[in-house]
Amino acid sequence: MFHNYVEAIKNTPIDQTISTQILIKNRLLDVGGIVRKKGGDTSSFEKKKEKIKALIRDPANGLYEFTRPMLNPLDCESQFIGIEPDMCSVFCSKTFPARIAFRDMNDKITNLMFKMGDDLRQD
Repeated sequence: MFHNYVEAIKNTPIDQTISTQILIKNRLLDVGGIVRKKGGDTSSFEKKKEKIKALIRDPANGLYEFTRPMLNPLDCESQFIGIEPDMCSVFCSKTFPARIAFRDMNDKITNLMFKMGDDLRQD
């Protein structure tokens, strides 16, 4: 049944929306993995905050400006067009989750927590 649904939405706006969300999520996972590995202790916390900003700013990562808008998961009436690196940070906790500042088409910023891994109880 799921396979039939996936086939039915291929090359539709829904498919493009889901593909964009997966692409951005995967890029953020890559960035988050790099930031987490940068010095395993909290003494390099400031370096982690600077590293995430630099990685988001890097055009090779495709996060400062998205190639396609991504639906805001909190408000489907708006779309994110990129991430504002200077407003991003990491939280000082066990898994170093990130605060990501998404920019929408009206230049409004929406801060979302992005956590690498699936155990939300660790923070």
